[in-house]
Order: sequence, then structure tokens, then C-alpha cells
Amino acid sequence: MTEMTSAIQRINFTIKYPDNSGRATFALLKVTHYKDGSPKKAETIENDRIKAINQEWKNSRHQSETLRDELLRRVKEIRAEVHRSQQIKDGKIRLVKHIDNLKILEEFVAERIEDRKIVNPKGHEQDFTRAVLVIDRANLSLKTASRKELQRAVDTIDRNTIHRRVCSRINSLLGFIGRRERLEAAEYNANPTIFNEIDFLNLVQNIEAPSEFKQHANDIRNLFYTLYYTGLRLGEAFALFSDRKQDPKTGRKLNHLAETQIKVFSQMLKESKKITSTKTGNDRTAYVIQNHFDQIKAWADLDRPTKEKLRKIEFSYLIKKAGRLTFPRDKDTELTKQNLRAHDCRHSYAVYLLNSGVSISLIAKSLGNSVLVCEKYYLSYMNEEGIEMIHQMMSKPKLKRVS
Repeated sequence: MTEMTSAIQRINFTIKYPDNSGRATFALLKVTHYKDGSPKKAETIENDRIKAINQEWKNSRHQSETLRDELLRRVKEIRAEVHRSQQIKDGKIRLVKHIDNLKILEEFVAERIEDRKIVNPKGHEQDFTRAVLVIDRANLSLKTASRKELQRAVDTIDRNTIHRRVCSRINSLLGFIGRRERLEAAEYNANPTIFNEIDFLNLVQNIEAPSEFKQHANDIRNLFYTLYYTGLRLGEAFALFSDRKQDPKTGRKLNHLAETQIKVFSQMLKESKKITSTKTGNDRTAYVIQNHFDQIKAWADLDRPTKEKLRKIEFSYLIKKAGRLTFPRDKDTELTKQNLRAHDCRHSYAVYLLNSGVSISLIAKSLGNSVLVCEKYYLSYMNEEGIEMIHQMMSKPKLKRVS
């Protein structure tokens, strides 16, 4: 009986390695997962290149580790090629057809992504591929098309955030090949994504640490608790400590946790790990929501070398991935439609305070934003309880001054 493609959820390819328990060769397995929860099916793929590598592996037992490492690399390459072919077959990967665009993309990926230590290189490659496909569909070359032609192709994108992302990626590629033209991104006007505390607590439990940071899973979750309950920007959270400290290189004060408040002086940059002033250049005092304070304190207690190590992680990718698990597409909630970002914790913090009766002016001071910006983005999210709380506070009779 022929397997129905519609019943298959996904197909993965895994490698069985030689080990000390009896397996002496490599094997490439095709693993099929089904939508109805049926047991997954694994079958060995016959591959002449794998057979040749297995023969070399047997002969290399008494040879250098370098040769064995090279054979291991070749097996992984075969697995990647087979997996990519399956994705193309399933329509999950669209191919760049224009030869100029394909060459530019491949060179960019090799020099700017693969040669650098990036946490999610495949995600970056896919991101740039999607941007190039916008130009490719218009049958334009990144090398020869005019700026107006490229801009016209990108302007067919309706969604503001996607338009901005594609422009950013295309501009990076244009700069890579030495072109000075730059596309104009749509003005940023997207509404922030807000999640309530219950949604956040469910979300944070689904945040998974990248494979090389598995031992820091709790630290990463504590960071997200800190973002949600303090409203700090990501770089500011990385410059947060429990004790009063100064950066030895710049002498700049580091952010300091003091129970209900955080003294905010600085941020840690992602690429260089340098400590600089805050985004606005101004110091401020941020209010700490006391829920889950232990997790915030644990993050503040974490030593600086560990924080510098974790700083390179793409945290928006982690929360976006957790969002797909927490808010699956079949659930009737607005959060299923959103691409969550780490910065959305800051937005949600502001709305949390607003609905707790905190004035918009105090929220603005805590965030380091202007009152006008806070009113523009957050007032529309006030719920009935928040409105009633403010109404009651405004209705309290004022005490008469005793002469």
C-alpha cells in the first residue's frame, strides 16, 4: 500500500555511527514521522558513497585521527545533501534560479555566515535566501538591476516587518558585492506583541537552550524572567549584577539590582561584548515587578564571563521557536499569528504595569522612553480592570490641608 504524502508530518535523516557496542560502520537512516501519532518508521538508505567511506573507515583504524575526522565530515555532508534534496522535493526549499543571485548568495553564506561563529547559521542562511527569492521572482540580478528595479520588486511586499527585513538583507548583499545603492525600508509602524503573565509563564517553560548551551538552560530562562519583570532591554539585562560594579576597561557603572529597583547605567553590546551607555544615553531607575524575583536575582548573580558567553545567542529565535510550541496554529489566539521577539517582553512589562494602575509617566521613566511614545504604543492595551483601578485612584477625595 502506497504511503499517503498528506499523512506524513516530516522526514528526517540521521546517521548511525560506529561504536564500541558492535556497530563497525556508518548507516544513513530515513526517519518518517506521521501526523496521526503513529510510530515513526526508520529505513536504511543504500548509498554507494557511504559504502566507500565505510571501507576506508575499516582501513583507517590504525591510521591518524585526521583521516578519521575527514571521513566523519564526509558522512555528515552526505546526510546534509540528502536532507536538502528531500526538502526541495517537499517544497520546503525554493531554489534561487538566477545564476548571478545564486553565486552572490553562496559566496555571502560562505564568507559572512559559515566562517563566523553564529548560533543559528542555517536560520541566517534561510533568511537571506528568502530575501534573494524576492528579487529572483522578478527575474532581476543583484549585480546588474538598477536600484529602482530592485526597490520595485521589494515594494510588492505588503507586510511592514517583512519589507524591512528583506530590505536589510538585500542591502547587506549589495554591500557585499561592492554596490553603494541602498533600498529604502518601510517605516516602522508595527504594533508590539503583548502577552499576559499566564501566557509568558507557559512560554518561558518551552524555551530551549541551543545545543552548545544546554548546561545554561536555567540561566537562559532566568534572563527571560528578567526581561519580562523589569522591562530592561536585552543588552541592559546582560549588564545587570547584584553588586555595585564598574567595567574595568571603561570605568562605566554596571546596572545594579536593589530589590524593587534597578539602577540602569549601561548595556553590553552583542558582537564585541563591550560595555557602553544605554540606547538613549541616559541613566534611569527601572521598577522591578516582584513576581519571580528569585529568578531575576539568580540572573543578576550570574558572573560576567558566563554572561559574555551567552550574549551571542539569538534570543528572539529562541522565543519565536517557543511560541510555536506554546501557541500552536490550531489554537484560537492572536499569539499564533505573531513572530515573537525577545523585545516583546519589554512591551508586555509596560502593559502589565499599566493594567496594575501605574501611571503612564512612571512607566515611561522606568522604560527610559518619552510619555508620548508610551501613550502611542501601550494605552490601547489597557483592560477594563486597569481603567477601573485608575478611575478609583482618581476618585479618591483629596485630604484637606490643615492650617
